[in-house]
Amino acid sequence: MKRYLMLLPALCLLAGSAVAGKQTYTVGLQEEGERIFRFSYSSGPLFGEEIRRKLPEEKLSEAELKTLNSGDDFAKRFHLETLEDIKIGDLLVTAGSYVAGFNIDQDNNFSFVIWEKDVPRKTGIKIEEHNSGMKNLAFMLVPSETGCTLIGMYGDHLARIPITMGEAVASDSAEEDEGDGWDDLEDEDSFSGF
Repeated sequence: MKRYLMLLPALCLLAGSAVAGKQTYTVGLQEEGERIFRFSYSSGPLFGEEIRRKLPEEKLSEAELKTLNSGDDFAKRFHLETLEDIKIGDLLVTAGSYVAGFNIDQDNNFSFVIWEKDVPRKTGIKIEEHNSGMKNLAFMLVPSETGCTLIGMYGDHLARIPITMGEAVASDSAEEDEGDGWDDLEDEDSFSGF
């Protein structure tokens, strides 16, 4: 049986008001007492008031995008630790420890980002309007058929990020490998790059 470790936004606000300094919150999943993955994050604002007022209607300047897409408060906001391979959106994440966060492009499209050796690997996410009124970032997990969905809430918006686990990840990986041409070569076929 899967057990979801969630800190509800109300609890986060209570804990945040009781402790001085920067708090770290964690949302994760364990199965039969064994941890599968966990996201740790700080709950403060994602970006300044000026940028928050611009999004999603106005486009950000190149300087604003560069700052957001490489900074600790937005692009490198989370720490992800996974003990097995998972898929976040369409992004395969092998077991390990990663810095993660968000990116936004010049057309105000958002991505969830996993950083590998300072190289961002991205999967697109859709931002939806939602009347949560959250002034700080909050996450929770909800079950799904192939794993769970990470729901992030901030301001009047939310994002649903699907996370695939277990056999579904293995079957997705096998399907991606099919049709690449290499498995279809017969013994008498040959290939030369020259």
